[in-house]
Amino acid sequence: MLHALVVEEGRRLRGCLVQVLADSGYVVAEAPDARTALERVRQRRPDVIIHGHITPMASELLLARRLDPELSGIALVMTFAQPELAEDADVILGERFTLDDLLAALTRCRERAHVGARRPALAGRRGPDAPAR
Repeated sequence: MLHALVVEEGRRLRGCLVQVLADSGYVVAEAPDARTALERVRQRRPDVIIHGHITPMASELLLARRLDPELSGIALVMTFAQPELAEDADVILGERFTLDDLLAALTRCRERAHVGARRPALAGRRGPDAPAR
């Protein structure tokens, strides 16, 4: 069974993401901020972290992921990323993602984990500057 950690400040959005992932067969933990997320990761290593809006404390989680070999193997899906942090994500969904975008991103992360490849990808990008599909 796959384990996911949802890191999102917004209680409603976090709850929605937790519910969708649980309904999709994930065992889900949640955290309102990066500091709590690090505690959750140390309690039970997730297969993937879904990280919401970047806050000053988010850099703690990203730095730990860069420095700790155990954490570096955890897939990271960001729903919002500043350009300087984008290189840390396996998948960037952008602010206006759908639940289908999220589930597709998680599938890609799972597939990469099986073949050992880890390359950032841009997915589900929407908005005025998004390319046409």
